[in-house]
Amino acid sequence: MKVLAGRKRAEAVSKAADDIVPQVYAAIAIALHREYGWGYTRINRAFARSQEIWESFNGRMDEMVKMCEEETGISLELGGKNG
Repeated sequence: MKVLAGRKRAEAVSKAADDIVPQVYAAIAIALHREYGWGYTRINRAFARSQEIWESFNGRMDEMVKMCEEETGISLELGGKNG
């Protein structure tokens, strides 16, 4: 039962991430366009690079968040067990 519950929980988290990530990227794209005048090509390049960085951390989100703060001064919080 615990294995099945864990699997269902993981599926729910994955679904939530699939739903929210495009919304977050959309908000960022709109902000970059409206506030800084970035166009499609520049925004798309930034998104592609961010995806490469995300994938390079391969589940080590706590390390990525720490590096973000060190390199940019932007502090983020992770929820759940990683934070």
